[in-house]
Amino acid sequence: MSKLVFVAIGALFWLIGLLFIRFIGPAVFIEGSPLLLAVFAASFPASWPPIKLGEVLGKVRGPELLTAVLVMNATALLLDGVALTWFPAVYGVTGITLTLAAGWLLWTFGVGLLLALFIPKVRTSADS
Repeated sequence: MSKLVFVAIGALFWLIGLLFIRFIGPAVFIEGSPLLLAVFAASFPASWPPIKLGEVLGKVRGPELLTAVLVMNATALLLDGVALTWFPAVYGVTGITLTLAAGWLLWTFGVGLLLALFIPKVRTSADS
């Protein structure tokens, strides 16, 4: 299992999240907006592609998949930590919008980890 593959996938999805916040964020990360709840709920299906990509490109299954997701999430989390602290302008939003977006990022990391805990145990006939 090459962890570099998972670092790259984590960095790619970090960039996708950053671009989502930059271009879509001003319309959804609004205090009290019903779209905010929808974006948080959408984190569940949106977290599936990086997990599946890690499984396929990294050729991992079962418990190794959890390790892969940990590496992907850690990469994205560290990149967000640096960007939010020293380069917040890259997100293109400020104030409460940036705070809500950061909350969504943390939520999404948690969702990815939660899914990774259960996905290795759930297999369909197509996975055989």
